[in-house]
Amino acid sequence: GIHSPKAPLMEGGGAKRRGEFVRLPDLLIYSFQYQNTAKEEREPVDGREPGGYQAEGGTRRRVLDFSASISPLGVPWGVRRAIARAAGQADAYPDPLCRRLRAAIAAAERDAWPRDTSGMAGGKDAGTGTAGAVSIPPEWVLCGNGAADLIYRSARAVRPARAVLPAPTFSEYESALRDAGCGDIVRVPLLAERGFQPEYSFFHQFMTALTPIHSADGSVLDRTDSPVQDWTGGHGMAFLCQPNNPTGISIPRPLLLQILERCREAGYTLALDECFLPFLDRPEDFTLSGCLGDYPNLLILRSFTKLYGCAGVRLGYVLSSSGGLLDRMARSGPPWAVSTLAQEAGLAALRERGYVQQVRRLIGRERPRLRAGLDALGLRTIPGEANFLLFRAPCPLDASLLERGVVVRNCENFPGLGESWYRTAVRTGPENRRLLGALEEVLKQETHRRI
Repeated sequence: GIHSPKAPLMEGGGAKRRGEFVRLPDLLIYSFQYQNTAKEEREPVDGREPGGYQAEGGTRRRVLDFSASISPLGVPWGVRRAIARAAGQADAYPDPLCRRLRAAIAAAERDAWPRDTSGMAGGKDAGTGTAGAVSIPPEWVLCGNGAADLIYRSARAVRPARAVLPAPTFSEYESALRDAGCGDIVRVPLLAERGFQPEYSFFHQFMTALTPIHSADGSVLDRTDSPVQDWTGGHGMAFLCQPNNPTGISIPRPLLLQILERCREAGYTLALDECFLPFLDRPEDFTLSGCLGDYPNLLILRSFTKLYGCAGVRLGYVLSSSGGLLDRMARSGPPWAVSTLAQEAGLAALRERGYVQQVRRLIGRERPRLRAGLDALGLRTIPGEANFLLFRAPCPLDASLLERGVVVRNCENFPGLGESWYRTAVRTGPENRRLLGALEEVLKQETHRRI
């Protein structure tokens, strides 16, 4: 059973915590619940050690990980307690359809994107085509083992003959396409000299690349008259990330809508990755969730990893009005992809509205401060809009930063970037200052070496 004996308030970590015992057959967990007195800028409790970095660096110092662009506040305590409680159910198979979680996601999507007076948020109602809050039924939701799992499932479900994606962007899109046998992948460049902005030249090239797919007999494989309930379009696929990873730059919604329409006309499934969308200042101005009902070729990717700091839980979901596409995705991977613990974690995370507001405030405050600090060091910094920043360094950073207990993301494996580009997460004020201090030491060391 679960017992919650009264426990005294405990001081630590810059916050008051209330203890709670969770008794399981062979497990005794003592979990802590942060009260509202928790401070956003508390020092990290666990050191954020990424696996393998400590051994590779030969250091016993705690490694502060800026390579993973996730919430710097850690896993919400409500989620931690939910996972602990769910351990008692781990002897049974999980619900393969994630029915409770899908219903909760559908309700959360409805509450998250109210239509404002400008008409920007969502457009028409996803279910009826009328103005109002976005309405997404549970049948339009498919859960998976993180967004990466769903990216691979989507590529296998579509099995595109041709695919279009920007460069640079998240490398797993191309990996998934190649895994699905796609041999014609078009990279449309976002130019460094233009700040990786999706300007007219990019938009024109992307639209031009979305050419209709032809069958062996020469007929065009587009299905613009597909019913809303399914998408039986051609064998093309496009990936876009909103905002883009690793640049952090968003695509204006009017341009996205034109790309979406062009994809439907040419028989392409548009996979729109909105995993970083909640970190934008006004995410409701950029989501396309309100277009799902009118565009069965639209597939929107979401994740619990970034916003809730749950990278180890492995939980994500996709939204689509095409039941056929979701069914093919479900059959494109092993069953029981989402564990009972992950499903309970997701249900608990959706209730963490105060946590979400706290994270968004933190990122909105610290992002410009971190960018100013990077600029002050003479680094070229891209004005990203999410919870990470892309910058260019005059010298290699990996080994020197690791010696100082800090890790950033080397972006040399992103097509369109090189070894001089790095991405850093936006974390708490004290952590960001530690990063800036380490960078300053490395850059001074490099200057002295060259003299």
